[in-house]
Parts: sequence; C-alpha cells; structure tokens
Amino acid sequence: MRIRSKMMLRILPASLVVFMAGLGVLAYYSRAMLYNEARDKAEEMAWRSSAHVTARMERACLVASHARDAILSLRGAEKGISRESYTELLKDLVRSDPSIFGIYTAWEPNAFDGRDEEYRNKPDHDDTGRYIPWVARAGDTVAVDPCTYYLDENDPDSDWYHGTKKAMHNRAYDPASWEFQGGTVTVVDYIVPIIEDGAFSGVLAAEVEISDLQNEIKAIRPYETGFAAVISGSGVVIAHPDDSALGEPYASPRAEDILNAINDGRVFSLEEKSEVSGTDVLQIYVPVSITGTGQYWAFLVAVPLDKVFAPVHRMMWAALGVALAGVLVLGGMLWPISGKISKPILNIALLAERAGEGDLSITRDEFEVDTRDELGTTADALGAMLKAQREAMLSAMDAALSTNKRSENLAALAEETSATVDQILNMIRDLATSSKENAEVLERLNTGVGRIADGAEASSSSASEGASVAANVRSLSESTVKSMGSTVESIEKVRRLADRSRTDIAALSDSVNRVTQFVDTITKIADQTNLLALNAAIEAARAG
Repeated sequence: MRIRSKMMLRILPASLVVFMAGLGVLAYYSRAMLYNEARDKAEEMAWRSSAHVTARMERACLVASHARDAILSLRGAEKGISRESYTELLKDLVRSDPSIFGIYTAWEPNAFDGRDEEYRNKPDHDDTGRYIPWVARAGDTVAVDPCTYYLDENDPDSDWYHGTKKAMHNRAYDPASWEFQGGTVTVVDYIVPIIEDGAFSGVLAAEVEISDLQNEIKAIRPYETGFAAVISGSGVVIAHPDDSALGEPYASPRAEDILNAINDGRVFSLEEKSEVSGTDVLQIYVPVSITGTGQYWAFLVAVPLDKVFAPVHRMMWAALGVALAGVLVLGGMLWPISGKISKPILNIALLAERAGEGDLSITRDEFEVDTRDELGTTADALGAMLKAQREAMLSAMDAALSTNKRSENLAALAEETSATVDQILNMIRDLATSSKENAEVLERLNTGVGRIADGAEASSSSASEGASVAANVRSLSESTVKSMGSTVESIEKVRRLADRSRTDIAALSDSVNRVTQFVDTITKIADQTNLLALNAAIEAARAG
C-alpha cells in the first residue's frame, strides 16, 4: 500500500475518532447539564406546587383551630346555649369559606353540655345523644348529619376519633372518597383534639375537598409528558393524574425508601419506569409539612428523561453529521497535501534503491527537496552520505590501482629473484663440479705422494709430475676461491632481493588490508543507505 493511501487510512479514522471523542465529552457534559437543569426545574416546580397543598392544609388547620376555640370560648362565657346554636356556628363557617367542604365534631359522653340523655335520637344525633354533628356543603346549601364510626376503638374506621384521642395532637387524616348528594367527593380531614384541663373532651375537624387539587395535579405536565402527584406519609395517593389511583397505596418498587424520606421530611429523587407514561422518568419528592401535626406528605414531580435528553440527542445527530462532513472535507484537503508529501518521499526511496544497487553518482539536486523540514534534513543526510560513499569508493579504487602496480612490481621482482636463484643454483652446481674435480686431484696427489714415499728413485720424475699437479691444484684453488667469492656476492644479492621482497610483501599486505577496510566501509554505508531510506519514510509519515 502506498504511503499516500496509508496516510489517508490512518489520519481520517483517527480524525473521526477524535471528533467522536469530542462529541462524547460534549454529550456527557450536556447530558449532565440537562439532567441537573431538569432536576432543579422539577424540584422548583414541586416546591412551588406544594405550597398550594400546604396552604390548603394550613387553612384547614386554621379553620379547625378557630372553630374549636370558638366553641370552647362560648361554652366558657355563657351557659345554656343550645346545641343547635353551635351547629349554626359551624354552618356559618362552612358557608363563609369555599375552601372548606365540611366541619365535624364529636365529644366524649356528656362532655359537651351534660345533656346527652336529652338528645338521644334527636335530629342530627344518634342513640347515644352525644354532640356529634357533621356539617357539609351540599350544593348551595349546608347539610347536617351525625358522625359515624366513632364508638368502637377497635374499628379501623374509628381511627379519626380514637387515634386522635390517643395521640392528643393535631392530625391530618388520609383522603377518603364517598357518594354524597348524588356525586363522589374526596376530602382530606384536618383533625384537632379538644382538651380541657388536660383531659380529652373530643375532636373537631375541617374537611378540605381535593377535587380541585386533582385538577391542578392533572394540569402539571412538565416536558409535556411528565406528571405530578401528592402522597401521604402512610403511602396513600392523595392526588394523581390517574383517578383510579386516588386513595390507593402508592405503587413503586422503592415505596419503602420513598415513605422513609417523606416521613423524615427529606427531598428524595429516583429514576424508574413510570406506569403513567411508560418511559423512564426522574422523580422528585419534596416534603409537604402538615402544620401542627409533625406529619409530612410528599409532592411528586416526574420528568420524562427522553424529553429531557431530546436536545442532546438532536445535537448529537447534528454534530455527527457535521463530524462526517468535516472528515470528508479533511479528506479532500489531505489528498493533495499527502501527495505533495509522498512524492518527494517516493523520489527519495527510488534514489535510495538506486544507491542500494550501486549507483553512487546521485547528487543532492536529484532529490528535488528544497524544504528545511524533516524531508530536507533527510535529503541532505542522504546526499552527504552518497558523496562520502563516492569519495570512499574513489579512494578505494586509487588504493586498488596502487596495489595493482605494487603487485606488478612484486611479480617482476619475483621473476628477477627466480632468475637469480637459478643463477645461484647453476653456480652451486659448478662449485660442486669443481669441488669434485679438486677431490679427484687431491686423491691423485695422495697417490703420487705415496708413490714418492715408496720409491725415492722415481722422485725426480714424480716430483716433476707433483709440481705439475701442484700447479694445477693452485690454479684450481684460485678458481675455486673466485667461484666462492662470486657465490658469496650472489648470495648477498639474493639476501638483498629477499629483503626487498619482504618489504614489498608487507606493503602489499597493508594495501590488501586497506582494500578490505574500504570494502567493509562501503558495505556499512550501503546498509546505512537502506536504514536512512527507511527513516526517511518514517519521518515523512510522522510529518504527515
């Protein structure tokens, strides 16, 4: 694969990865920002909306407390006021306050006025005769009925009375729905105990109808598909967009954690799939303090996370399109740039290949790189290296020629030495022949001497012959001495020739060693040429 293609295949995916990483970081922080914004918005909405619930319950507390205090004040100020007058007082309170659905009170036996026996089975009373009126709004009028479910303390429905009697403090009772005056009403009771001289005398409660609260809850639609709800501390649904959930236990996998947070008066949040919207929602529960009771309800605002993160998703798709377009534009810009970078690299590689094949005639100008970057540095280095190789090769050739001349001189010297050696051998052969002849003469001389010793008579003739032989011996000896002198001179000449041969051979050995070193240097330079070519390609890729 060509370096241009490699650059494109490596840079473009890397650029896309960088783009995607940047988008991922942007999406992460955008998602976190939107999540926190949605959480803050939901919590602010919950606090703001819960204020309406708090105001309702405060109003109920105020009405119940004022009604109780009014009754106690009238009983203490003037005796003999009829029960019907007190009931009329309660009716006036209901008529004057549209936020109140009804008011009811129930007293211990004979604790109100001591006339229970007198009022047995009278209107607005039961067979106990106790003062137990329940005053409720019925259209444009106010109706009165006696309270029920208060006698048996073991009856769960009597908790409004006996539970308050045991607690001896204000209580908010869970909502209840029933059929009344041809319709269904849902009310929440705020109950206050009536205590005289430290003793429990009865209860008085104000009822707040939450039908309009239900409508308000349905109107809360955060992010178009979100919802709101009101939940009591016991987990009963007080208001909910689903009418069938009213008065029912609040359904959630983490209901226990939610109730613990509600009763502790803490803000609580969680993410879960909602049965209302069918999507994952962020749920924020803020506590609603019920005045004077120590009880808490919770106002829930659920925010759909798909709607919260929709801007991030749209931004991500748009950013992804921009990233892909940016990669394409980058590819279009990179293609000519990579060609401009890869062309000189390819030229350097081709020149390096020529140099590797032994062509050292390449000059710096042939690299066609006039920049001062990594490519220029590489071209300078290769040009200098090739120049050094040429000079080294020329020096090696000069050394080889010098060595060749010395070899020719050495060969001539060897031939001359061989001729001298042949001459010496011939002289030695002649000397050997002369020595043999001298030996024969000496032998004959010995024979003659013996003969002289044996016969004195023949001494004169022998003496003459001996003299002649002696003269021959002297002549041979002189000839031998001359031959030996010539031999010595020849041997001395051979010694001098041998010394010259030894010197020339040593010089030849040095020349051979130098040639070997040049060859090694050229081999190393060739290896470096290949390495520099590889480095040039790597530097070019890095520059790209």
